Parts: sequence; structure tokens; C-alpha cells
Amino acid sequence: MKSENNSFSNKNIAIIGLGLIGSSIAMAIKNRCNFIVGVDTNSETLKKAKGLNIFDNLFSTLEEISPKTDIIILAVPVDKIIEILANPRSITSKNAIIMDVGSSKVEILRVMKSLPESFQAIGGHPICGKENLSIENAEANLFQDSPFVLTTLERTTELTIKIVTELIELLGATPLYMTAEEHDMSLAATSHVPFLVASALALSVPIENKNLIGTGYGSTARLAATPSSMMLNVLLSNKKNVTNSVEKVRDNLDQFIDLLNKEDSVNLEATLVKCASHHKKLISD
Repeated sequence: MKSENNSFSNKNIAIIGLGLIGSSIAMAIKNRCNFIVGVDTNSETLKKAKGLNIFDNLFSTLEEISPKTDIIILAVPVDKIIEILANPRSITSKNAIIMDVGSSKVEILRVMKSLPESFQAIGGHPICGKENLSIENAEANLFQDSPFVLTTLERTTELTIKIVTELIELLGATPLYMTAEEHDMSLAATSHVPFLVASALALSVPIENKNLIGTGYGSTARLAATPSSMMLNVLLSNKKNVTNSVEKVRDNLDQFIDLLNKEDSVNLEATLVKCASHHKKLISD
């Protein structure tokens, strides 16, 4: 039980999906809410979750969570989020706030709109993570000082926004409000396409060169280690924005090929300087 006096302390939370994000949320709010339940279909994950001692109860199905649950957090892959939202009969708490933490938003919110009116629903996406998405890599400080995107429906109430904002602040993150369309366009460029670029780079390096791999390759291609089970439906659910962004990357690579073939060192250097300057602006406060 939480000893501090704030409105979140009496909330009962259910987290569906006990990987990196779901378990990190549980760690961050442990002892700051009334009750935390974890749900995962993987028996090994449930065993590991039990050993961490961060959940008050653990279940393998949605049907087992209490009807008194106040907030349900969907921390599973995008296709599973959509599947749960499309079949809400398995959710016993009919007046709960439902928030997803999926990496694309338009398709998820489209299904959210069809939830029964008794549910309050809001889209979410923490802009943080690791390429290894298992429960072993969860940490309470994962969200510290990171943006946490919130996308609302027309029916999302001010009270729901207030409660979810309080949750995000407990995680140490900063709420960032935008539309689902804005989110998906931006994340295609900053997250989804970097994964594809890293994957393409990984596939482009011959295995016989592995002994020559240094920190440059490691830092550039590390996202290729992200499980395809996590990224596949993110990419498919945001395919238009992803393909548009890939084409921009391809155009820039084509420009480099052209400058190299022409041995145009002046414009090549100018382009590299421009890239470095743009990168600096992107990562500066």
C-alpha cells in the first residue's frame, strides 16, 4: 500500500503483458497504488514475475482480473492490443480506464472507439525502451525523464486524463499530448524506420567480417536485435508513414551514391556537415 497521500494511492491496476514495458511500469508504481495484478499467457514469464515480487497477484487470462480494477494497461504487441480491444467481453471490469502502450496509434484508436461506453479509453506510448524486451531487462527507472505520448478519444474525460497523467508522472516520465496521426507520422521517422535501417545494415555486412566489427557498427545496428514479433505489426499498422519515411532515407542514400560516383568531394563534405549539424539539433535540449 502506498503511504504517500495522493489520489492514485487507492487505484487497482492490471497490467496485461509482462515484458520490458509492462514489468517496468509495475516496478515504478509498486507501493504507490493499492493493488497491482499482472497477466501474461507465458508460464515462464509468470514464474519470473513471481520471483521479482512486484505483483500482488498473477494470472494467465484477462477473465481472472478483478471487476474492481480501475486501470487496465495493455502492454502487449500491437496486434494483441487490437485483438483485446476488439473482444472486450473478456474484461470483467466494465468501468475501467483502458490504456495501451503500443508503438503505433491510429489503428489502435480506431478499435478503441468501438469499446462499450462504460469503458474509458486512452492511447499511450512511452518513448523509451531497449532492444531486449523481456522481463529480465525491466527496471523502475526506465521511463525517467522520457516523453510519454497520450492520444485521446473524443469521449475521453478530463478525469481519465488527470488519472493517467498522474500515473505517467509517477513513472518519472513527461506527458506529451498529440493526435494518433501526428504520433504515427513522427514515430515512423524516429523509431520504426531506424529499426528497418538497422536491420538492413545488419543484413548487408558479410558474416566473414564479424571479427572487424567495432563500436560504430554496434551502436548503429543494435536495433536489429529487437524481436520481429514486437515490430512486425507496428510496421504493418503504420505502413504508409513507414514507407514514406523509408523513401526519404533511400533518397539521401542515393544522393551519397551519386556524389561518391562523381568523386564530388566538395558537395560530399558539405552534405556530411549538413547531416552532422541536423543530427546535433535533433538530440540537443
